[in-house]
Amino acid sequence: MITVIATVRAAPGKGPELEADFRAYAEVVKQNEPGTLMYTLSRSREDPELYYALETYADEAAVHCARGAGIWE
Repeated sequence: MITVIATVRAAPGKGPELEADFRAYAEVVKQNEPGTLMYTLSRSREDPELYYALETYADEAAVHCARGAGIWE
């Protein structure tokens, strides 16, 4: 398995919008990327605009599939 932890900062006041967009895209991932085992967003308790995107992939091929989807660009 391969895990990616990305730090994401929402623009001021845009945290709820970021969360909604992430949830919507997570559904796309669930439907189209069987090698993505986990794709979730967690908000910092200390900083309401700081988030961590947690992604776990079955293997390197699944990572390449996710990168090909354009979300990493």
